[in-house]
Amino acid sequence: MAARIQGIARHALSTFMIGETAVFSSNFEKLKTLLDGITAEDINLVVGTSKERSNGSYSKAPATHVSIFECPFFTLAVFILKKGCSIPLHDHPGMFGLCKVVHGQITVVSYDIQTEPSSNGKVDNFSKHQFHTHFKQRPVRCKKSIQTLDQNSETCVLTPTSNNHHSIHNFGTEPTAFIDILAPPYAQEKGRDCTYFRECNPPLNQVSTIVMDSCDSWITEIPPPLDFFCDTQPYRGPVVNLEIISQPPE
Repeated sequence: MAARIQGIARHALSTFMIGETAVFSSNFEKLKTLLDGITAEDINLVVGTSKERSNGSYSKAPATHVSIFECPFFTLAVFILKKGCSIPLHDHPGMFGLCKVVHGQITVVSYDIQTEPSSNGKVDNFSKHQFHTHFKQRPVRCKKSIQTLDQNSETCVLTPTSNNHHSIHNFGTEPTAFIDILAPPYAQEKGRDCTYFRECNPPLNQVSTIVMDSCDSWITEIPPPLDFFCDTQPYRGPVVNLEIISQPPE
């Protein structure tokens, strides 16, 4: 019987290799359902303990990245986030993602970009493939939402227009870990570079012209935070071996 993580990776390949065709939504939903059932034991994941830290194996990095599988269509990995640490507010331009907690608890704070009046008074619309590059260096209005997830929660989903800008926090007393699928992978040369943001005040010229509610927030681009970085840990779970038969279209 094939390992569960192998089945997830194989279905991820069939989902993202064909792109957004008529069957994409059903394939994506099945992938989410498969990921809903994954556990730390399925990938032989042991999260760091106090004993390991006392032995000197404790790293100063806020997060640890464990690569399971990478290909031109998607990446499959685990992130381990230390207690009291966060992954800063960032984006996944033009990308889909799935995040399943397998140990501990995380709080995800998401910011969905809202349409807003442009300089000519019309409303800008954002296609699902919009990389939002025209937002750089100026505040952007968002709808803010917060959700707390643990190993009993369903998989958290992001799309190019939903939950795409988010931060991830570990407010617990122990490390937390989650499996992460991103498709397509980050690729700076193709406009898929990670940008960091922070909450900010609305522009002065927007304060009186836009009706705000309690979920409205504003974010603005910032340089990559110097206090966030990842170390790496080898993957010790079942081998994922998929044969890539073609390259993604340009």
